[in-house]
Amino acid sequence: MNVLTELQQRFRLALHGLTDDPDSLLEMIRPAQETRFGDYQANCAMPLGKQLGRSPRDIAEQIIQQLDVADFCNEPEIAGPGFINLRLKDDWLVQQLIQAQHDSRLGIAEVSQPRCIVIDYSSPNVAKPMHVGHIRSTVIGDAISGIARFLGHRVISDNHLGDWGTQFGMIIYGFKHFRQEDAYQAAPVPELTRLYKQVQQLIEYHQSRQQLPLLEQQVQELETQRDQQQQELEATDPVDKKAARRLRQLAGRIADQRSAVLAASARIAAVDEDAALASLAGEHTEIADQVLQETARLHAGDEENCRLWEEFLPRCREDIQRIYDRLNIQFDVEYGESFYHDRLPAVVAGLEAAGLARESEGATCV
Repeated sequence: MNVLTELQQRFRLALHGLTDDPDSLLEMIRPAQETRFGDYQANCAMPLGKQLGRSPRDIAEQIIQQLDVADFCNEPEIAGPGFINLRLKDDWLVQQLIQAQHDSRLGIAEVSQPRCIVIDYSSPNVAKPMHVGHIRSTVIGDAISGIARFLGHRVISDNHLGDWGTQFGMIIYGFKHFRQEDAYQAAPVPELTRLYKQVQQLIEYHQSRQQLPLLEQQVQELETQRDQQQQELEATDPVDKKAARRLRQLAGRIADQRSAVLAASARIAAVDEDAALASLAGEHTEIADQVLQETARLHAGDEENCRLWEEFLPRCREDIQRIYDRLNIQFDVEYGESFYHDRLPAVVAGLEAAGLARESEGATCV
């Protein structure tokens, strides 16, 4: 057990009302303090030493002479090249624990000027399984929300769900062409997840086959540049440091490009080596474009695609909500992208009228 963990456990016992006796609290604190370094450390003497051309330890000594922390710290100490170590006094820590124990807010005051804070976090695509990135955002966002509320701020927690994008076009395409009806009826969300992954794999397969020759060509070109620069560098005396740095950067680019080649090759092999997948890939060569068409039909109000979307969405939302319930996470505002769909034309028109939007490859861009 490390010192910090031991301190936390001992403080937690004290704060749960197991003791009000200062001597008992002191006995809890002391064993962990015996092995710790400074509770706080300042390194300001080091940069000051460089600026003033003086010894950092001498500057640290001057700082200590002017530092008045005797009410809650032991005498400051200088360590190493000029670090200033501060240790909190045992009796001061005991008093803080006793006060916190009998204060519902643990000694933390509310802010004098509360603000309204909007926190946007989590925001998963509901057609796909939540992954660790979503969990990280959810947990950190909820922690920030809880801290801000505890401090007295008005917090609006927002979960902006992805429920209207290309991922639904992928699921709709997969549902129409690849679904296993028995599996879908038995467990809809796992089957929709499988369809999404299969469509994504086939899209990446065709993209990789198209990109691989270009990636390999780029590797060859970069290796040629490297060989030329290596020869030029070996011919210089003394060594040109800037040229050497450029050569190292080029080596890094080559490594990255080789990794891209390996990744593309692996995606191709995963399909080619599976007879069933290879057959599907041969039958669905235009799958990426067709997925975009399914998405466009959904956005345009196509009756079948909207019916499928309305069928899929509640089931996907229920699966995500299961995770939120387990984490005890709640949001004040939880709208999906679809909520804003009928509001977009006015926004686009306003941006165009203001000269802030332009057409690019068939899309209106800001």
